[in-house]
Amino acid sequence: FEMLQLQAASSLTFLAAAHADPSLSNILSVDATCEASLVSNHVAHKASVAQGKGFLAAAAITYPEYGLKNIKMQLFGSPTFVGHQAVVVGLVCSVLGLELKDSKRLF
Repeated sequence: FEMLQLQAASSLTFLAAAHADPSLSNILSVDATCEASLVSNHVAHKASVAQGKGFLAAAAITYPEYGLKNIKMQLFGSPTFVGHQAVVVGLVCSVLGLELKDSKRLF
């Protein structure tokens, strides 16, 4: 249980960092840091990436008026983008104008 709490707290840190600055360069940096933190847990890594990329793809289709399709294309086109869930949720929530506290609750 403690390990689960630690992982959740860590993920919220990445979400907050992405939410604070949704620029492409910051998202790639935060995503790379998140990647380094999950390297030892291949199951969590795989789940985080699948959920993050899926969330971004769904958000880009659902909210085209926010420019998420262009953001998705830029990120998916970057060779360094991994697509961790916490980072992507922070990015999308920031672009949609959700407050950080609401973004954390959503996550």
